Amino acid sequence: MVIEALVASTITILAPYVAAGATKAAETLGEAMAKGAGNLLDQLRTWLNGDNEASSALRNFETNPNRYGGVLEDILSEKLKSNPAMVDDLMNIVNEVGPRVEVVQKIRTLAGQAVGLDVAKWEKGLAKVEQQVETLEKGGTLVGASIGKPE
Repeated sequence: MVIEALVASTITILAPYVAAGATKAAETLGEAMAKGAGNLLDQLRTWLNGDNEASSALRNFETNPNRYGGVLEDILSEKLKSNPAMVDDLMNIVNEVGPRVEVVQKIRTLAGQAVGLDVAKWEKGLAKVEQQVETLEKGGTLVGASIGKPE
């Protein structure tokens, strides 16, 4: 996994956790996912401790993940590029959190149907779908996610 993808996964895991808070995240994401996200956040706090800029970026991210996610991504990328052991450790932590899917669709004009994610069976994990449509023509349909129930 390249550093950029690892950092993006880290932010994707942490953003809903810090936005909702630990208790609400457990209700929304499930206890195992929330616990994994909490462990990931604790490890980042440990790694970034002593670096004022990085610690400040993490605190700001915890307050407003949408605004400060990019800043934290930049700092994590720099840290990981200079510390291969940290890459391995972070990869192990992220993989323990569970499966995740990220879908990004950028559509100029939508006349038919676009589905971001269509999964017949989903038992656990984190899915993030981002869709940007400039023009939705009459009759066009945009579906973020269609997920079947576990058996």
